[in-house]
Amino acid sequence: MKKHIRIYRCFVCLLFAMSLITISGCETASPKEPIREKEVSQGVDTDNSSETLTILTVYQNDELTRLIKEFESVHQEVDIEVEVGIRSSADVGRLDSWDNFMEELAVNLMSGDGPDILVDPGVFTPLQYHQSGVVYDLREWMDQDQEFHLEDYYENLFQAYEIEGKQYTVPTRVSLNVVYLNKTLCDIAEKSFSPWDTLDYTEVLDIWKSADQFGAISPDFTLEFMDQRGKCNLFIDAELPDFVDVQAGTSSFDSPEFIQYLQDTKGIPSNRAASEIMAVTGGNVLEQFALTNEEKNTSLLLIDTVGVETLRNVLQVPENCVGPLFLTSRKGNISFTPALASLVVPKSCSNPDLAWEFLKFCIAPVDEPAYYSIYHPKGSVDIIQGNTLPIAQKNLRSYGELYGKVGSVLEKDSQITVDFDPTLIESPFSDGFFEQVDQVLSLYKNPVDSLGRLGTIYTPILQQYYDKGTLSAEACAKSIQQKAGIWLRE
Repeated sequence: MKKHIRIYRCFVCLLFAMSLITISGCETASPKEPIREKEVSQGVDTDNSSETLTILTVYQNDELTRLIKEFESVHQEVDIEVEVGIRSSADVGRLDSWDNFMEELAVNLMSGDGPDILVDPGVFTPLQYHQSGVVYDLREWMDQDQEFHLEDYYENLFQAYEIEGKQYTVPTRVSLNVVYLNKTLCDIAEKSFSPWDTLDYTEVLDIWKSADQFGAISPDFTLEFMDQRGKCNLFIDAELPDFVDVQAGTSSFDSPEFIQYLQDTKGIPSNRAASEIMAVTGGNVLEQFALTNEEKNTSLLLIDTVGVETLRNVLQVPENCVGPLFLTSRKGNISFTPALASLVVPKSCSNPDLAWEFLKFCIAPVDEPAYYSIYHPKGSVDIIQGNTLPIAQKNLRSYGELYGKVGSVLEKDSQITVDFDPTLIESPFSDGFFEQVDQVLSLYKNPVDSLGRLGTIYTPILQQYYDKGTLSAEACAKSIQQKAGIWLRE
């Protein structure tokens, strides 16, 4: 299988929904026209005895399509329709399209005119869901369903959305964001790390400043490899949740700590504007990071997204790199982005019991994971996307092992055949590997999508501070605090 780097450009307003975006899958069409993902030829009963659910998602979502087809194959009487909020490829990444969709969605939910299931882009915080009563408390089903056992999952991922013992949101998958550093610059700064260590932004900046004083960086140096996020966005996801408590509905952006963060990051070497980010993914991104730093030190930091398909690569670290490491806030928490996003069941749902069955299906532990790849369509179809991690502990291990063995085979052969038998292949993981992953996932405290529409509030203010220089750090912090406070109290 060819390894390659994929580059996507998108506006920062989509930070809370990036895992929903499949740009190559977007089609130009009327935004109000629902997409029917299921074909009549599948033989599903279409008479009055069939049950129908509608699912609303911001963008067309290939992962969701696979989940639906799997669910419908088990529940022949169920017909699931998908409505896509922003379908036109011309509107993907546009701030006005995003704002219009979010505003309309909020109004529809408040008026009881929502879908049966919502792939939640963060239209409300958990507290706002709690106070408004527009979605069901899923704890009722979780407690009564004898087939559902919370201990099968990473419970802290559920607890991150919990409000006063009520569960309005179910996360489905997460991504593991792994940090690698330029070892040459770390050595110059006399800073050492062991695999699986955590670090915060201040440690990264200290290494850069020490190397700069030593004259070890090149003239075209940017702090991050390929300057993907820029000074505004590089560390904001990690730090932001320390200054907003969505469960209490409070924020502290005018605190000395946030002002210090703004001042610290203003001088980050970057040429990228605050209004745009560039996501770099692909099998050889770590190799490229290492190669570009061999002749001259052009960057210090790489943040790579890892899922079950690439877990085996986490410890295959080039000699001139340090990692894997994990970025935390200064309080030691790790923010996480739900990979399929989170699911909620609005009060407009016509059949909440059936909706719960679908939610449960999306995350349920499986006995025998199947391998699926777009490169090898003859393989069986699973419900896991390669760049994400399931939230069921059993699934993380079983899918991780399966995809790790697939990777071992593909190193020698060009394809996986239908007679592929993973039981005959040695595990590529060392003892204790998955326990290390467990430890990292246990630090996940702050789901980015629980911040709701906060991104559309702070982005233009940060632009004035980082790009235009029209605000001081104090004025920037005060402005964000005022507007965030109003929104949190809505």
